Amino acid sequence: MNNPPKKYRTIFTGELIQLTALSIGGRDNNTLVDNNFALDGAGRPVIRGTGIVGTLIATARDLFPDGKIAESITVGAMTIREFYRDSAWITHNAHLIDETATDWHYRTCVGISQLTGAAAEGVLFDTETLPAGTRWHFCLEIDPLLDKDDAALATACHVLEKWQEVGCLLGRDVARGLGWLKLEKLQILELKFPEDSSRWPDATQTTRDALSNLLAINGTEDMPTLGSILKRLNVTPPFYSTQFLRGEITLQAGQSAWGLDSLSLGGHELNRSLQQLDHSCLKSLGQKTASYQHRLAQSNLTFSWMRRANSQDSEPFIPGSSIRGPMRHGFSWLERRNGGDVWDPNNA
Repeated sequence: MNNPPKKYRTIFTGELIQLTALSIGGRDNNTLVDNNFALDGAGRPVIRGTGIVGTLIATARDLFPDGKIAESITVGAMTIREFYRDSAWITHNAHLIDETATDWHYRTCVGISQLTGAAAEGVLFDTETLPAGTRWHFCLEIDPLLDKDDAALATACHVLEKWQEVGCLLGRDVARGLGWLKLEKLQILELKFPEDSSRWPDATQTTRDALSNLLAINGTEDMPTLGSILKRLNVTPPFYSTQFLRGEITLQAGQSAWGLDSLSLGGHELNRSLQQLDHSCLKSLGQKTASYQHRLAQSNLTFSWMRRANSQDSEPFIPGSSIRGPMRHGFSWLERRNGGDVWDPNNA
């Protein structure tokens, strides 16, 4: 009598696409930048699995108001007599879908003293980033032997649904406008024992190649979805609401005798090649573009420009840090005006 196949692994695979620039903390391998991007042993950009699982857990805590996460997900001894146990979530390092798409951009950040409104002493640094539009391979697997009640599986489905609909915040400086990603092209593999145990894991291939082989063998016709898994588990989805504040900043002519108002955003010197100096740059009335373009190209001032992944066109932008700073200082001013005491992090 043949035994029915048993659950072996549930694998979620897809692509994480950057909606903003991203920076992942790494070792000091570039003396030109203070905050380097993480690289693996082959010198490739990498999002470590530890960073991904941290974001998964952070999203789960946001979804469930009590902040409780399934014990099969968390790692550590439950009592002093128990051994440390493995998590039911196995997160893989993420690598670029296109490993040639390493168009490095650099962000300059400065701390502003709330007392003087000028640059704080010793708080000038820059960060290495990859631009919006960059795509990463994503892989999360769940071990059913460590997830007896399917709580880790259900939590993963809830979290990944939010990643598909809203996105997630990953990496460093998310409060300064970096690290907003969304999950796309999600595929779910439900592997069985023993037939799939010899195919996964496969140390002779990359994770992406091994998954491609599994998809080719198992097919995609009867592939489950997040919704079908949650329906099968009979789990009630958590309620969550995400709010976005949208607005526009318009530069218009002023009323003073000095002419047009202008906006200047300091960029990084290493991004100078992204600048496209055209008719939108400030010039004297009637002056032709060709007569001043070379002067600006040689000036000490570097504007804030970006170029999306797989694009040849650059565009000016306002970094999130340039929006967050005035908002924080506006709050600080109002609070101190009302007699409150606001700690200035730049004085630490």
